[in-house]
Amino acid sequence: MEANSTISTTTIVLSVLSSSVLATVFTKTLDYYFSKISYKKDYYKKILDKRFSSYLMLTDIIEESSLNFLDDNKKAYTCIFVSRNVFWTHYDKLASVSKNKTWFTNETSTLLKKYVEFIVEIVIVFKFNREDTEDTIFINAAIQNNQNLINLKMDVEKAILKDLLVLDNVGDFLKNRYI
Repeated sequence: MEANSTISTTTIVLSVLSSSVLATVFTKTLDYYFSKISYKKDYYKKILDKRFSSYLMLTDIIEESSLNFLDDNKKAYTCIFVSRNVFWTHYDKLASVSKNKTWFTNETSTLLKKYVEFIVEIVIVFKFNREDTEDTIFINAAIQNNQNLINLKMDVEKAILKDLLVLDNVGDFLKNRYI
């Protein structure tokens, strides 16, 4: 009877030890799995935060170009051309948001590039410079380029709205960004 008791005790001890080893392995495996999920969520959150702040910057710039001023004939033109200071402030903000193009979808990034190229073309054609360009030259640029600017602005706005619908889908964004 004592032999059975010893075997039973040994069996019980082995069972307890093996179940605690299995429980430890199982727990460590689950910890690893959940920490991997947590890391991915944190990573995606950082990307989402960066994308969101970039879209806010772009939206602010596009909204600036939505504001209008009236000329002497009561015709509306985008206010970014109302004066040299306003134009160059807009230009500098545009340069700043262009640095964040990585965080936009391909479509939005392409439209932003077109918008920037359009503004740069205006700078070249009208020979704008920061120091001595008269405000009337900016107003003439607005008169000649207003409709093109409105069209570009609307295209960028549509792309932003489209992107905002799927902004939280970071996985697809990362997969499709450079395709």
